[in-house]
Amino acid sequence: MTDRQQRDAAEPPPPQPTAQVTPDAPDSPAVPDAPATPGMPDAPAASDPPSTPVEQAPAAGAVASRGFPWKLAAVLLVGLAVLGAVAGFVIDRVRGPQFEASSVVQVQATPNSALAILIGGNAEPVNPGDMVDVTNLATTSTVLDAAAKQLSAAGTPTSAADLSAAVSAEAVAAAHLVTITAATAEATRSQDYARAVADALAAEQQRQVAATLRAVPAATEAAGDSQSSGTDSAAAIRVRAGLLNGNLVPIKRVSDDPATQTVPGNTLPLALGVVGLAAGALITIGLSLGRRRGAEPAPSVRADAAR
Repeated sequence: MTDRQQRDAAEPPPPQPTAQVTPDAPDSPAVPDAPATPGMPDAPAASDPPSTPVEQAPAAGAVASRGFPWKLAAVLLVGLAVLGAVAGFVIDRVRGPQFEASSVVQVQATPNSALAILIGGNAEPVNPGDMVDVTNLATTSTVLDAAAKQLSAAGTPTSAADLSAAVSAEAVAAAHLVTITAATAEATRSQDYARAVADALAAEQQRQVAATLRAVPAATEAAGDSQSSGTDSAAAIRVRAGLLNGNLVPIKRVSDDPATQTVPGNTLPLALGVVGLAAGALITIGLSLGRRRGAEPAPSVRADAAR
């Protein structure tokens, strides 16, 4: 080996250059994706996390309005209304015919107004409280017993209980009138009942007023002293009582309305039809609220769906 070869072998070899990896510049051009192989599915990107479909709960109102059977509700409403009307029609037919007749009496005096005339000498108008008393008097056992006796004597056997079930009284206070209405299965009987009760009421009112006209002078004379003023006062009251007792008519019958048939009619079927319609509406509202409440998701379910 020559001297030059020995020197070359003794010297260390020069360092070799190494490749340095530098980060990509922001503006470096993107490398195009490799073409997809036909028949092979696209691979998901490494940076994208796997997506899971999240179901969103529909609004409760939309579910209720979309799913509620409104046609069934309409059928329910109409069906219950028709059922009520038919039930009213059947009840009317089962009850049989019914007739109403009425008699109207005018109240001209009461024991209170007669007492005012005796004491003060001036006529006292009949007040609403007196009209209530007369109306209540029309259906008392005293008046009904007298009317039943009158009807039985005229050839229509009747009891006070029959009259109590058939007769009613209603006052028109502003006109000082009382309407007595009788409802029975016969037109003639209804008319007889109304007239008999009106006559018995007038007779009983006359008796009460006469009793007041007799009692007041006697009480005044008993309370008077030996002075002439007291004697004159009692005498004047006694004279007025005698005049009133002969001329005053507390109640008089002013009209008798003919009997009219009320059953069968349209009142009961119409009323029961309205009741059936109202019941159907309530049932429909209840079903709608129950369906809406069942369609709403629980709070935890809604929170999970939102996440």
